[in-house]
Amino acid sequence: MSVDLSEGCRLLLAAQSGVVARWQAQGVGLTTAVIDAQLREDRWQPLYRGVYTAFTGPPSRECFLWGAVLRAGPGAALSHHSAAELDGLTEVRASAIHEPYRPGGRSRSPSMSAAWGRPSWPSIGLPG
Repeated sequence: MSVDLSEGCRLLLAAQSGVVARWQAQGVGLTTAVIDAQLREDRWQPLYRGVYTAFTGPPSRECFLWGAVLRAGPGAALSHHSAAELDGLTEVRASAIHEPYRPGGRSRSPSMSAAWGRPSWPSIGLPG
């Protein structure tokens, strides 16, 4: 099943290094059936639960950063060293992705640290 993605979806993928959350894809007009077909036919691959890369091959560091933010949900953002890395303020890669408290409560990902409060921030470990 070959699917032409909407312009909104293509723009979203271009802005997010080829990474999209299921809730975003549905927001730009993709149905659950289309998303599942993209995954089943290996056009998309899971990065985190409910977050996918819209290409084959190994994801880049930037993909993992986008994936962590999208997994946390709307309103989430990178913080600390991860934000500095993305903005080019440091060349040193953090061993974890730091995400601040997201609006509405705890992180959605069980793999993110549950250490909420100040100054602790949740983080998600990176593969190998």
